[in-house]
Amino acid sequence: MNVSNRVARIIVCIWWWPFVLAYMAFGDLTATQILGLAIASLIGTAVMGFFVSLS
Repeated sequence: MNVSNRVARIIVCIWWWPFVLAYMAFGDLTATQILGLAIASLIGTAVMGFFVSLS
């Protein structure tokens, strides 16, 4: 695996965390909303990871 591929995988894994942290810090979210955000983020990460693995 070359370096750019590895970097891309790391970015795919962490890109959504700032959004989750920002919502938790600035939004008054319920546990259900946080859980929904986490699930959506995981799905997004999986989809992006799939496309990165194809490229």
